[in-house]
Amino acid sequence: MNRIVYLDRVKALGMLLVFFGHFIEKLYFAQAPGALLQWKAVYAMHMPLFFFLAGVFWKPGRRWFLGTALNKIKTRLIPVILFSLIALPFWFLISTPVIDMSRRAALYISGSPKLNWLCWFLVCLFTLEILLLVYSRFFRGFGRGRIIGLALFCYVIGWGFADYGDKLSFWTGIRKNFWFLNESLTAAGIYLTGFLFRDLLFEAVRPVRDFVILLGAGIIFFATFNLNQGPFEHLYPVAIMAASRHGQPVLFVLTALAGIIFVIWLLKMIPLKAPLADFIGRNTIIYLGLNGLCFHFFDTWIYEWVGYTPGSPWMTFGYTMVYSIVMMMFFIPMAWMLRRFVPELVGLPWSGSSLLPKMKWGQ
Repeated sequence: MNRIVYLDRVKALGMLLVFFGHFIEKLYFAQAPGALLQWKAVYAMHMPLFFFLAGVFWKPGRRWFLGTALNKIKTRLIPVILFSLIALPFWFLISTPVIDMSRRAALYISGSPKLNWLCWFLVCLFTLEILLLVYSRFFRGFGRGRIIGLALFCYVIGWGFADYGDKLSFWTGIRKNFWFLNESLTAAGIYLTGFLFRDLLFEAVRPVRDFVILLGAGIIFFATFNLNQGPFEHLYPVAIMAASRHGQPVLFVLTALAGIIFVIWLLKMIPLKAPLADFIGRNTIIYLGLNGLCFHFFDTWIYEWVGYTPGSPWMTFGYTMVYSIVMMMFFIPMAWMLRRFVPELVGLPWSGSSLLPKMKWGQ
């Protein structure tokens, strides 16, 4: 139980970074001091963290393909539909033309959740898990050496797909990052790395060893996250997984893994009671979907309404942190209601409090 609780707190901290990262992005474009460096640090590892944590709970081996695939549709794609529908009224509030709405909805066929872009993570996770499911149908054995080799293969091929995605799209006629296939390979490398670390994560704390791991990971992360200067396809030197923009591939992976290990070991070594963090950690899919409302609407509306641009890097950090915490608190009632009354629609197991009957497929 303690292992689960501390990993829930890791997920809660990761979700705080998601809220923080999206608002600091807005402040960067408002030319707030220090915003770029903070944005870059967060984006270097916040989404890789969630792929890593998903991999910790991967169950390798040959499994019933259809049943497992249906379960992934239920737990990954059904929430994408729900959170897109939740965002829909807000799109009408900003007077988005119907033709633009139709175009955004049509892109779902290609796996691009334009109505709630935060759901890209769930689509990408679905694709990588289906790829691993297909792999397990053709290859036997999941020893550590084979998984390390598979992770390295995914990193290398994912880098190629990310850098040459436009050419591949031209040659094949398939839209770039169709169902996030390009990015799912890089994400799969991180996912498999999470699985390789699971035994260490589930061990009891060993103070000296774990402090050395924490210190080493922290030094590597803070020394390297700003070294990745690209090349990037955009004007700002920030790694963005959703767009398959990693910059220098080795630095991207090194920084991401160092940041992940630093955050996990920090929470592993700090024994604390944090019921609110535990709640958020148990509901990260819900918070991810609700942050889509911030990303598309609330962040901009609130920033413009407040009309405040920080004057120093520390003020930028403090303003963004306070805003992020307030928004996460604001969503607690909605997260509680979604979990209690429609759990299967947000990727959670059915419960007796659900207003909907239990889904009979994807068990």
